[in-house]
Amino acid sequence: MEDLEELPIARNSADVLVSEWMGYALLFESMLDSVLLARDRWLKPGGAVLPDRAVVCVAAGNALATGLDFWDDVHGFSMADVREDVHASIAKTALIAPVRSKHLMSPPAEVHAFDLTTMRREDVDFSAPFELTVTAAGPCHAVVLWFDTPFTVRFCRECPVLLSTAPSAPQTHWVQTVLVLADPLEVAEGCTLRGRLSFARSGHRSLDISLEMAAHAADGSCTSGPHTSAYVMAVSTGGK
Repeated sequence: MEDLEELPIARNSADVLVSEWMGYALLFESMLDSVLLARDRWLKPGGAVLPDRAVVCVAAGNALATGLDFWDDVHGFSMADVREDVHASIAKTALIAPVRSKHLMSPPAEVHAFDLTTMRREDVDFSAPFELTVTAAGPCHAVVLWFDTPFTVRFCRECPVLLSTAPSAPQTHWVQTVLVLADPLEVAEGCTLRGRLSFARSGHRSLDISLEMAAHAADGSCTSGPHTSAYVMAVSTGGK
Protein backbone atom coordinates (compact mmCIF):
# COMPACT_ATOMS: atom_id res chain seq x y z
CA MET A 1 0.00 0.00 0.00
CA GLU A 2 2.86 2.36 0.79
CA ASP A 3 4.17 1.91 -2.78
CA LEU A 4 0.77 2.22 -4.45
CA GLU A 5 0.27 5.84 -5.38
CA GLU A 6 -2.81 5.52 -7.58
CA LEU A 7 -6.00 3.43 -7.80
CA PRO A 8 -8.78 3.52 -10.43
CA ILE A 9 -10.77 5.75 -8.05
CA ALA A 10 -10.28 9.34 -7.03
CA ARG A 11 -8.55 10.12 -3.78
CA ASN A 12 -10.81 10.65 -0.76
CA SER A 13 -13.76 9.13 -2.59
CA ALA A 14 -14.15 5.64 -1.08
CA ASP A 15 -17.21 5.04 1.13
CA VAL A 16 -15.86 2.06 3.10
CA LEU A 17 -12.44 0.70 4.01
CA VAL A 18 -12.42 -2.94 5.15
CA SER A 19 -9.27 -4.71 6.29
CA GLU A 20 -8.28 -7.71 8.40
CA TRP A 21 -4.97 -6.23 9.53
CA MET A 22 -4.65 -7.64 13.04
CA GLY A 23 -1.67 -9.75 14.11
CA TYR A 24 -0.74 -11.64 17.26
CA ALA A 25 -1.05 -9.34 20.29
CA LEU A 26 -2.93 -7.10 17.83
CA LEU A 27 0.16 -5.34 16.45
CA PHE A 28 2.70 -8.10 15.70
CA GLU A 29 3.37 -8.27 11.93
CA SER A 30 0.22 -6.19 11.48
CA MET A 31 -0.75 -3.97 8.58
CA LEU A 32 -2.19 -1.12 10.62
CA ASP A 33 0.21 1.47 9.21
CA SER A 34 -0.92 0.50 5.71
CA VAL A 35 -4.59 0.72 6.69
CA LEU A 36 -4.15 4.23 8.08
CA LEU A 37 -2.30 5.28 4.96
CA ALA A 38 -5.13 3.93 2.77
CA ARG A 39 -7.65 5.73 4.97
CA ASP A 40 -5.91 9.07 4.56
CA ARG A 41 -5.48 8.65 0.78
CA TRP A 42 -8.77 7.16 -0.38
CA LEU A 43 -11.50 7.28 2.28
CA LYS A 44 -13.94 10.15 1.94
CA PRO A 45 -14.60 12.39 4.98
CA GLY A 46 -17.02 10.56 7.25
CA GLY A 47 -16.41 7.24 5.45
CA ALA A 48 -16.54 3.96 7.35
CA VAL A 49 -13.52 2.03 8.60
CA LEU A 50 -14.32 -1.60 9.44
CA PRO A 51 -13.54 -2.57 12.12
CA ASP A 52 -13.51 0.95 13.55
CA ARG A 53 -12.00 0.23 16.98
CA ALA A 54 -9.39 -2.10 18.48
CA VAL A 55 -8.89 -2.77 22.20
CA VAL A 56 -5.95 -4.45 23.96
CA CYS A 57 -6.94 -6.43 27.08
CA VAL A 58 -4.95 -8.26 29.76
CA ALA A 59 -5.54 -10.57 32.73
CA ALA A 60 -3.33 -12.35 35.26
CA GLY A 61 -2.53 -15.99 34.52
CA ASN A 62 -1.54 -18.97 36.66
CA ALA A 63 1.06 -21.65 35.87
CA LEU A 64 -1.31 -23.53 33.55
CA ALA A 65 -1.62 -20.45 31.34
CA THR A 66 2.03 -20.89 30.36
CA GLY A 67 1.63 -24.48 29.12
CA LEU A 68 4.89 -25.40 30.85
CA ASP A 69 3.18 -28.17 32.80
CA PHE A 70 3.31 -30.23 29.57
CA TRP A 71 6.97 -30.97 30.26
CA ASP A 72 6.26 -32.41 33.72
CA ASP A 73 4.86 -35.62 32.22
CA VAL A 74 5.69 -36.41 28.60
CA HIS A 75 4.44 -39.96 28.07
CA GLY A 76 5.42 -40.75 31.63
CA PHE A 77 8.77 -38.95 31.60
CA SER A 78 9.65 -35.77 33.47
CA MET A 79 11.51 -33.36 31.22
CA ALA A 80 12.31 -30.67 33.78
CA ASP A 81 15.48 -29.54 31.98
CA VAL A 82 13.54 -28.94 28.77
CA ARG A 83 10.89 -27.09 30.75
CA GLU A 84 13.52 -24.72 32.14
CA ASP A 85 14.96 -24.06 28.68
CA VAL A 86 11.50 -23.39 27.24
CA HIS A 87 10.66 -21.14 30.18
CA ALA A 88 13.81 -19.08 29.65
CA SER A 89 12.97 -18.69 25.95
CA ILE A 90 9.31 -17.66 26.25
CA ALA A 91 10.12 -15.29 29.11
CA LYS A 92 11.93 -13.20 26.49
CA THR A 93 9.91 -13.73 23.31
CA ALA A 94 6.29 -14.17 24.49
CA LEU A 95 4.16 -17.26 23.92
CA ILE A 96 1.43 -17.53 21.29
CA ALA A 97 -0.96 -20.19 22.58
CA PRO A 98 -4.58 -20.83 23.58
CA VAL A 99 -5.44 -20.07 27.20
CA ARG A 100 -8.57 -21.25 29.04
CA SER A 101 -10.64 -18.86 31.14
CA LYS A 102 -10.10 -21.09 34.20
CA HIS A 103 -6.36 -20.39 33.97
CA LEU A 104 -6.90 -16.67 34.60
CA MET A 105 -6.42 -15.22 38.08
CA SER A 106 -8.28 -11.95 37.53
CA PRO A 107 -11.03 -10.39 35.45
CA PRO A 108 -9.70 -8.68 32.34
CA ALA A 109 -8.75 -5.03 32.09
CA GLU A 110 -8.73 -2.86 28.98
CA VAL A 111 -5.24 -1.41 28.61
CA HIS A 112 -5.46 0.62 25.44
CA ALA A 113 -8.00 1.39 22.71
CA PHE A 114 -7.50 2.61 19.15
CA ASP A 115 -10.05 4.59 17.15
CA LEU A 116 -9.17 3.70 13.58
CA THR A 117 -11.11 6.64 12.16
CA THR A 118 -9.04 9.32 13.92
CA MET A 119 -5.74 7.82 15.14
CA ARG A 120 -2.41 8.82 13.63
CA ARG A 121 0.29 6.42 12.50
CA GLU A 122 2.52 7.52 15.38
CA ASP A 123 -0.24 6.48 17.82
CA VAL A 124 0.38 2.80 17.05
CA ASP A 125 3.16 2.71 19.66
CA PHE A 126 1.77 3.17 23.16
CA SER A 127 2.48 2.88 26.87
CA ALA A 128 -0.46 2.54 29.25
CA PRO A 129 -1.10 1.59 32.90
CA PHE A 130 -3.43 -1.20 34.04
CA GLU A 131 -4.86 -2.62 37.25
CA LEU A 132 -6.01 -6.20 37.85
CA THR A 133 -7.96 -7.44 40.88
CA VAL A 134 -6.75 -10.91 41.85
CA THR A 135 -9.53 -13.47 42.39
CA ALA A 136 -7.37 -16.53 43.22
CA ALA A 137 -4.40 -16.62 45.58
CA GLY A 138 -1.11 -18.16 44.51
CA PRO A 139 1.80 -17.46 42.20
CA CYS A 140 1.03 -15.31 39.16
CA HIS A 141 3.10 -16.74 36.33
CA ALA A 142 2.00 -14.60 33.42
CA VAL A 143 0.00 -11.76 31.98
CA VAL A 144 -2.36 -13.02 29.29
CA LEU A 145 -3.02 -10.57 26.46
CA TRP A 146 -5.66 -10.49 23.72
CA PHE A 147 -7.60 -7.98 21.63
CA ASP A 148 -11.15 -7.12 20.65
CA THR A 149 -12.08 -5.38 17.40
CA PRO A 150 -15.61 -3.93 17.53
CA PHE A 151 -17.70 -3.03 14.51
CA THR A 152 -19.65 -0.39 16.44
CA VAL A 153 -23.01 1.31 15.93
CA ARG A 154 -21.12 4.23 14.43
CA PHE A 155 -20.98 2.39 11.08
CA CYS A 156 -22.96 -0.80 11.79
CA ARG A 157 -26.09 0.70 13.31
CA GLU A 158 -28.39 -2.20 12.39
CA CYS A 159 -26.02 -5.00 13.36
CA PRO A 160 -22.98 -4.04 15.48
CA VAL A 161 -20.68 -7.00 16.11
CA LEU A 162 -17.55 -7.76 18.12
CA LEU A 163 -14.62 -9.89 17.01
CA SER A 164 -13.07 -10.99 20.29
CA THR A 165 -9.95 -13.09 20.82
CA ALA A 166 -10.55 -13.42 24.58
CA PRO A 167 -10.14 -16.82 26.28
CA SER A 168 -13.89 -16.74 26.99
CA ALA A 169 -14.75 -16.27 23.30
CA PRO A 170 -14.69 -18.92 20.55
CA GLN A 171 -11.06 -19.65 19.74
CA THR A 172 -9.50 -17.90 16.75
CA HIS A 173 -6.22 -18.40 14.91
CA TRP A 174 -4.84 -15.44 16.89
CA VAL A 175 -5.30 -17.45 20.14
CA GLN A 176 -3.76 -15.45 23.03
CA THR A 177 -0.36 -13.89 23.74
CA VAL A 178 1.14 -14.99 27.06
CA LEU A 179 3.75 -12.76 28.67
CA VAL A 180 5.47 -15.29 30.91
CA LEU A 181 7.23 -13.90 34.00
CA ALA A 182 10.78 -15.04 34.63
CA ASP A 183 9.92 -15.23 38.33
CA PRO A 184 6.27 -15.53 39.45
CA LEU A 185 4.68 -12.95 41.75
CA GLU A 186 2.99 -14.28 44.89
CA VAL A 187 -0.48 -12.75 45.13
CA ALA A 188 -3.35 -12.92 47.62
CA GLU A 189 -7.02 -12.98 46.76
CA GLY A 190 -8.33 -9.42 46.57
CA CYS A 191 -4.95 -7.79 46.06
CA THR A 192 -4.28 -5.50 43.12
CA LEU A 193 -1.73 -6.01 40.38
CA ARG A 194 -0.68 -2.60 39.11
CA GLY A 195 1.43 -2.40 36.01
CA ARG A 196 2.29 -0.76 32.73
CA LEU A 197 2.29 -2.29 29.27
CA SER A 198 4.24 -0.73 26.40
CA PHE A 199 4.23 -1.63 22.69
CA ALA A 200 6.80 -0.40 20.18
CA ARG A 201 7.16 -1.43 16.54
CA SER A 202 10.61 -2.75 15.68
CA GLY A 203 12.26 -3.74 12.43
CA HIS A 204 10.32 -5.65 9.77
CA ARG A 205 6.81 -5.67 11.31
CA SER A 206 8.27 -6.97 14.58
CA LEU A 207 7.10 -5.84 18.00
CA ASP A 208 8.82 -5.02 21.29
CA ILE A 209 6.69 -5.37 24.42
CA SER A 210 7.70 -4.25 27.90
CA LEU A 211 5.84 -5.15 31.09
CA GLU A 212 6.16 -3.64 34.55
CA MET A 213 4.03 -5.05 37.36
CA ALA A 214 3.79 -5.33 41.16
CA ALA A 215 1.24 -6.68 43.65
CA HIS A 216 -0.32 -4.30 46.18
CA ALA A 217 -2.39 -4.93 49.31
CA ALA A 218 -5.58 -3.02 50.16
CA ASP A 219 -3.56 -0.41 52.08
CA GLY A 220 -1.48 0.29 48.97
CA SER A 221 1.69 -1.39 50.21
CA CYS A 222 3.69 -3.44 47.70
CA THR A 223 3.55 -7.12 48.62
CA SER A 224 5.34 -8.67 45.64
CA GLY A 225 7.53 -7.25 42.91
CA PRO A 226 8.10 -5.00 41.15
CA HIS A 227 8.70 -7.19 38.12
CA THR A 228 10.02 -5.90 34.80
CA SER A 229 10.20 -7.91 31.58
CA ALA A 230 10.96 -7.21 27.93
CA TYR A 231 9.68 -9.40 25.08
CA VAL A 232 10.81 -9.36 21.47
CA MET A 233 8.29 -10.67 18.96
CA ALA A 234 10.42 -10.84 15.82
CA VAL A 235 9.54 -11.87 12.29
CA SER A 236 11.85 -12.70 9.42
CA THR A 237 11.24 -11.66 5.82
CA GLY A 238 10.09 -15.24 5.26
CA GLY A 239 6.97 -14.82 7.43
CA LYS A 240 5.81 -15.86 10.88
